[in-house]
Amino acid sequence: MPAPKNAPLYQQIYDEIKDAIEKGVYAPKERIPSELELAEQYEVSRITVRRAVEELCSDGYLVKQQGRGTFVSTPHINRQFHASTLQTFTALCANNGMKAGAHVIDRQIVPARQNEMEFFGLQKDALLLHIKRVRTADGEPIFEENIFVPFDAYRELLTADLEDKSIFAEVGRVGGTPIVSAGYRTVEAVRANAEQAAELGIAPDFYKTKDIHVHFPEGAVPKDGPSAGIAIATAMLSALTGRAVRHDVAMTGEVTLRGRVLPIGGLREKTMAAKRSGIRTVIIPRENEKDLADIDPAVREALRFITAETVDAVFAHALTLPKKEAAVEHLAVMGSPAMQEVRHGDQL
Repeated sequence: MPAPKNAPLYQQIYDEIKDAIEKGVYAPKERIPSELELAEQYEVSRITVRRAVEELCSDGYLVKQQGRGTFVSTPHINRQFHASTLQTFTALCANNGMKAGAHVIDRQIVPARQNEMEFFGLQKDALLLHIKRVRTADGEPIFEENIFVPFDAYRELLTADLEDKSIFAEVGRVGGTPIVSAGYRTVEAVRANAEQAAELGIAPDFYKTKDIHVHFPEGAVPKDGPSAGIAIATAMLSALTGRAVRHDVAMTGEVTLRGRVLPIGGLREKTMAAKRSGIRTVIIPRENEKDLADIDPAVREALRFITAETVDAVFAHALTLPKKEAAVEHLAVMGSPAMQEVRHGDQL
């Protein structure tokens, strides 16, 4: 099919393939047509197709596999956040007695895409400033951060000193207004590439030398039901990264393949057992918050309850901050070396 002629051809191809991915025409992990096939389909050159595909790979919609072709990435995780509840990486480090840092890797002026123009309320052909940084805790690299802001309003950030500074504070200083009160964050779990691994000091092939085996001995205690899901996920992440699980935290909740935390039963009995065991903090599914009223008042008074909708919230409260060799995954609040925030205004 001929590409529309009211925009650069590569951009139109980008938009059409992206739309097909989002509508499920191309399923996750499905191989898309080759560059030659796409060039014939859109009646354009392979160079034009290649640029569109490279942009889609760069933005996380596609992934190239050497010798096999180009495939649709696994779905992104989109969630709404509010400034009143958003915990910045700087605050997270401070709460754990660590000093947050940031090292600027690159800054570029890039054209805004249609969804970005709509998000920021920009006119056609508007430009964005892309700032790429590595965030650290006590000098140890933790994750890669990608920030996109309207260039005209924040051009000062192109040359400003952003080393070891909070991007929230700098955006507020330059723009003269606080950070947006609400927006969307898109987070994608991906394998760190060679460049990211070099920046973050991790082994990109760690998964080649590690296997996971979860075993529940039969013993004399029956085991059924999914309520240990978040505990198992937390234990697996702890084993893979070397990050300790906090000794005074207990948790209960079913976890889905997409990381959502689902409600469980028997909360009253579980919290009583937690109190008897000397636990101080209990993580429960957000949908079980209404059940707190049924818990014994003495138990409710003795425990601190944290509600979670996704496993990232569980990890944030259950695990200690990672060391350098444990920086493979940090799903807690801001992502990991293998997690990238995709282009949206909430990344200010």
